[in-house]
Amino acid sequence: MTALVALSAGLLPSPSWAACTKVQPGWLWNYEGHIAGQHRIRMTLVFGQGEITGVYFYASQLKDIPLRGRLLDATRVVLEELDPAGQPSARFEAEFPQTAPESKFGSSELQCEVIRGVWRKIGAEAALPVVLEMEGGTAGSLKSRYGAIGVRDPEALHRNSQAFWRAVQREDRKAAARLIRYPIRIDTAAGQRRYTSAEQLLADYDLIFTPGFRELIAQGLPRHMFVRDQGAMLGHGQVWFGADGKVTALNGAGMAAPASLAGSAVKTAPPGGAGVSVAAASAAPAASDDPPALAALRQGMPTDVSDFIRRAVVCNHWAGEEPYDDERRAQIHAAVQSLRCRALDADQAALRTKYAGHAEVLGRLKRARVTPL
Repeated sequence: MTALVALSAGLLPSPSWAACTKVQPGWLWNYEGHIAGQHRIRMTLVFGQGEITGVYFYASQLKDIPLRGRLLDATRVVLEELDPAGQPSARFEAEFPQTAPESKFGSSELQCEVIRGVWRKIGAEAALPVVLEMEGGTAGSLKSRYGAIGVRDPEALHRNSQAFWRAVQREDRKAAARLIRYPIRIDTAAGQRRYTSAEQLLADYDLIFTPGFRELIAQGLPRHMFVRDQGAMLGHGQVWFGADGKVTALNGAGMAAPASLAGSAVKTAPPGGAGVSVAAASAAPAASDDPPALAALRQGMPTDVSDFIRRAVVCNHWAGEEPYDDERRAQIHAAVQSLRCRALDADQAALRTKYAGHAEVLGRLKRARVTPL
């Protein structure tokens, strides 16, 4: 039985509260969103039997704030933000809504995929709205998030990855080039090129780090990143870091900024802090990293179509995976949730409307739904 069929048959956790609580010990659930619609945060929660531990950070600060909390019932949660002395300083009071049409999950039935509530300082009357969406889950622990790539001290990886991230944003070319592991192959607008030194890469810096690509890198958060055996991933795969925090892959280099960047700037400072403006956007991973069949399907397609094709094909892969134990079951469920596999039909319909009359696009959308990874 495939994973997606198993979901509907009840053999895998459905999108329900049980999917958050009945997972392997140490499973990390990652959320991202905003406080007051302005202050971007990322949060990681570990669900226990009625208790929750976790951390969150503001995109402008990249510093962990510990959380501890409890489940009030099947849909409500309280999370206390702890100060350096371990005392509560603020509180999230939230719920897991059954539906959130405004979210990336569309009209799908939900409970644990979206967190909606308020944040307030302890003792304060004023409260700020909070909305978070699940980005996915991963094995590990709060203190050893990158164990899959042999990292014992997450901060060691964070120091270099954050230094690269900041160097790209402030146009410190030499610093950015020093934080790349060589040799490295990069797809550019002029074709794929191999670089064996920082000096060689600096000669092509503008070809690689175009304004659009720098903007996409800026949207990623170099902390609490998704990890697999290939490394730690910034954003939607624009950058991959090795265990030492140095860059091992750059995807989408040379690309222009997507049109969706226009008018989507949001602040990333915590309440009361000074913010910077960034824009929410995603880019398709480089086709050179894809299997030949997938790369051919994506070749020459608009960014939104290319993104959908890759997502559909990866969903096909997870649909064929067997939940042979609890950990694998949770991994499949996390992947299906993160990829929004249940929303493929609705998203395909929207793209078909947008590209009506473009026979090549419509044909590739259809083929993507049956192409194996």
